[in-house]
Amino acid sequence: MAGLKSLNARGLPEAFDLDQHGAKPIISLSMQDKTIRLSYAFPGYSFADHTRHDDTGDRSARAAYPHEVGMAGTGFLSESGKPLLPSFGRFLQIPPGHDYKVRIKKTLLRKRRNMKIKPAQEKARDQNAGTLEFDEATYTRDRFYPAKVVEVSDPLFMDGYRVLCIHVRPMQYNPVKELLHCFCNIEVTVEFSPQAATDIRRNARKEVAPEVYLDRSRNLEGFGNFLFNPERKYYEKKALRMLPADSAVGRPDTPEFLIIYGTGLEGPARKLQTWKMKRGVDTAIVPLSEILIAEDAPCSREMQVAKIKRYIRHQRGAPSSPLRYVLLFGDIGTIPTEERQRPGTSAAPQFDTTDYYYFTHRDAQGRECLLPWIAGGRIAAVTTAEGGAVVDQIIRYEKDPPSDPAYYSRMTVAAYFEDSDDKGRQDGRANKAYLKTMETIREHMVSHGFEVNRVYVSNTRAPEQYSDGTPVPPKVKEDLIYKTDAPIATKKLIGLINEGQLIIGHRGHGDRLGWQNPPLKTDDLDRIDSPTPSVFFSINCRTGSFDSGRECFAEEILSLDGGAPSLIASTELSGAWRNDSMIKALFDAIWPGVIPTYPITTMRFPVKYYRIGDIMNYAKAYLMISHGVNANTQKHFEIYHVVGDPTLQIWGSKPLTLNLRARIKTDILIVNMNTCPQDAVLSVWHKADCLLRMEPSGTRLAIPLMLLDNLPDDAQNPSRTQSYPLSIYFSAPGHRLAESHLWF
Repeated sequence: MAGLKSLNARGLPEAFDLDQHGAKPIISLSMQDKTIRLSYAFPGYSFADHTRHDDTGDRSARAAYPHEVGMAGTGFLSESGKPLLPSFGRFLQIPPGHDYKVRIKKTLLRKRRNMKIKPAQEKARDQNAGTLEFDEATYTRDRFYPAKVVEVSDPLFMDGYRVLCIHVRPMQYNPVKELLHCFCNIEVTVEFSPQAATDIRRNARKEVAPEVYLDRSRNLEGFGNFLFNPERKYYEKKALRMLPADSAVGRPDTPEFLIIYGTGLEGPARKLQTWKMKRGVDTAIVPLSEILIAEDAPCSREMQVAKIKRYIRHQRGAPSSPLRYVLLFGDIGTIPTEERQRPGTSAAPQFDTTDYYYFTHRDAQGRECLLPWIAGGRIAAVTTAEGGAVVDQIIRYEKDPPSDPAYYSRMTVAAYFEDSDDKGRQDGRANKAYLKTMETIREHMVSHGFEVNRVYVSNTRAPEQYSDGTPVPPKVKEDLIYKTDAPIATKKLIGLINEGQLIIGHRGHGDRLGWQNPPLKTDDLDRIDSPTPSVFFSINCRTGSFDSGRECFAEEILSLDGGAPSLIASTELSGAWRNDSMIKALFDAIWPGVIPTYPITTMRFPVKYYRIGDIMNYAKAYLMISHGVNANTQKHFEIYHVVGDPTLQIWGSKPLTLNLRARIKTDILIVNMNTCPQDAVLSVWHKADCLLRMEPSGTRLAIPLMLLDNLPDDAQNPSRTQSYPLSIYFSAPGHRLAESHLWF
C-alpha cells in the first residue's frame, strides 16, 4: 500500500490539489525591518507499507517497522537505526557583521496513529555491510523523536555568501505509542542586530574573516540555487546596514590558481602553469620544500600537514585575495594526506585519509560540517613522466576539444539494479536507488537534447520496482543486462568510452580497482584505444583511493590517452544515500533542474565556468541541505576528491570560436578580435615569459611595446639586427583558445 496522505495545511493556494500538485513543501519568505520570516506549509506526505506477507515468522526490526514516510522535494533526517523522517533543508543568506536570533513557531498539529516507522540505514555503504541498523534505545523510549523540529547551523561561508543551513523536520515520532505528530505549518524568524567592530573581529564562532565577504568579483552564481534569498545585494536593498568596507588595499601578490608540487615534478607543474596562464587563469607554482622549510629535526607528517594548511589559508585569507584553486601535485609520499577518524569507530578507531581541510578556512570540530573556500585537487604522480602524461591529457582536452559536433550531445549513465534482502530473497524491488537516480538524471539530460546511453546491470531477471516502490519502465527493463552477462556490459562501456562521451556517470558498487557492476576495472582500460576524452563522475566506493600502494582506477584512467582529463571519485567507503544526492548535484551544477529550487519560481543558474573543482564543491553543499549537518555528511566532504586539475573546464556544449589577428605598427602592438566575451583574458608572451595579462573590454587593442615587461633590452632599438618572437593568446570560458604568433 502506497500513496499520498493529506495534512490539510493552512495557507495553500485556493486551487491546490494534492493529487495534482504533489506534497512538495510550499515556502514563502518576507522581510520587515530587521527580521526575515520563513513560512513553511506542508500539504501532505507519501506513505508506503512494506509489510511482507510471505514470512509471518520474521521478527526482525525490518519486519516490525515496515512503514516509510516522505515528502517530495525534501531529504531525510537519517541517524543510524533511528526513525527515518523527512527533513527539508535550505540555506538562508544572512548579512555579514550582524548577530542574529532564531525563533520557531509550530501550528496545526495532525496526529497519525498505528505508525511503525522504519529505522534509517545510515551506515549502508555502496559496499554492503549487510547489517540491519536498529537503535533499540530510541525505539523503546516513550518520547518523540527528533527533540527539535528545526535545526539551524552556525554561520558558514559558501561562495561569498554568509549562510545558515536550516533544516525543518515537520514530523516527530513516538515509537512506543506508535504515534506520528505532523506539523502542517512552521514559521522560522531570524532577527538581525549589528555587531560592534570588536565583536566582529573577536569571531567567537571561528568564521572566516569579515573582509572575505567583501570580495564579490569571483562569485560562481550557481550556489544561489540552494538559497531562499540568493540575490547578492538582498540586504542592501532591504536597507539593512551592511559590514563597512575596509580601506582600499592593493591586490595581494597571490594567484587565482596555486600549484604545490613535490620533488621531481617541477617540469610538469611549470608546463601546466604556462598552459593555464594562456588559458586565462592566473597561476603560480611553489615547491613543497619552500612551504615546509627544512628544520634541524625531520618534519613529522602531522607537522607537514599543518604547515601546508597554514600556508594555503594565509594566501586565501589575505584581503582581496583572488586565490580560489589549489592543486597538490605529487603522491602522498611527497605531499601527505591527513588522517581523520571514521564515524562510529570509537571503540576500535579506523581512519580515512583526506585532503579536504587543505581547502577550508579551518579544521572541523566534532561532527561539524565546513564548506570549502577553495576548490582543490590532486595529481598523485610520482615521476616526471607520470606527471607529464596527466598534464598532456589536461592540455589536450582544453586546447583541442573534439571537432565532432555529436560529441557534445553524448553521455552515458551506468548503474546496478540490486534486488536482495538480508536473507538473500528477491521480490523484484531494488534495495538501493542506484538505477532510479541515474534514470532521473538521464530523463533530465534527454529533456535538454542530449543522447544518453544506458549501461545497466541487474542481479534479477524480473526487476519490477525501484527502491521507492515506483515501477521500472518497460524501456529500462529492455536495456537491463543480467549479471551473468556482465561482460557484455563491459564491452558496451569500452565501446562508448572509445567513442568519447561528454560525461560518464556511475552509481553502484566500486572498489580501488574500478566498478563492480557494470564491471569496468583497471585491467579493462588497455582496451581503450581512442584519444577522444570522457569526464567521469565515479560516485561509488574507493575508485579514487590515491592513498593506497597500487594505482587506483581513477589514477589509471587519468593517465590514459582517451581516458579522463580529470574526474571525481571517493578515496574510501561511501554511503549510498549521499552518493545518490551527490551525483544528482554534479549534473545539476552544469545543467540545472535535477534538483528543485525553493520557491519553485526561483531562477536556476549553472556554476560559472564549469570547472570541475567548483562542481564538486557545489555537490558537497547540496549534501548539507539534503542530509543535514552530521558525522556522515562530514565524512563525505572528506572522502570525495577531484583526481586531477580542479580548474579543468568541462565542455558543457560545443565550444565557440575566437578569432585573433595581431601585428606591430612602429612601437604599437595592434590586436583585433572577432568578439570579446565576458571574462575573456588576453596575454602576450615572449618565449616562456608572460609579458602582459589583461581583461579586454573591446575587440580592438593598441598596446605600446613599452608596457610589455621583460622584453629584451634592445627590443625597441630600430637599429637592432635580431628579430624577437611574440605570441598572443586570447581565451574565454566556453570558447576554443585563439592564438597569433609574430616576429618583430
